[in-house]
Formats: sequence, structure tokens, C-alpha cells
Amino acid sequence: MRPHVALQFENEMICFASARLILTTTPNSLVADMHNRMPVIVSPDKYEIWLDSDVTNFDAIKDILKPYDAEKMRRYPRQREAKQFEE
Repeated sequence: MRPHVALQFENEMICFASARLILTTTPNSLVADMHNRMPVIVSPDKYEIWLDSDVTNFDAIKDILKPYDAEKMRRYPRQREAKQFEE
């Protein structure tokens, strides 16, 4: 299988959920055949609640931790092989 990169296609900024690390979740249908995990992607309408340090109720943020909607993403073949670096 040729390597692929999953990219968001809509004209909006995305944010990976992090807390000094990248949080992952189960993959959506676009990513599932490439890997068993994917980054949690926070959609713009959820930025405010994700960044609110006063939120302590998990129920308020649990929907953010779900796989990102595959319909909002597109997958494109990688254009060329990555360069190999020697140590």
C-alpha cells in the first residue's frame, strides 16, 4: 500500500488536543486502515471549553475526545518518499 497522509480539507484551523503530549483516540474510518490510533482533533467550536482551565467535569469535554468526523477530512497519497537520514 502506498503511504498516505490524512489532511483536513475544510478551510478552518484545527487543533490537536494536548496537555504536554498529543492525546489520541480510536481512528475514524479514514484513518483506521493506516493506524489503530489518531490524534484527538478539537474543532473550532470546542476550543473555548477545551482551553477553559476551570472545567473539571469530564462530561463537559468527553465529546471532544471522540474520533474527528471523517467526512471533514480527505486522504491524499504522499507525493514522494521521505528522505532517509543517516545517524
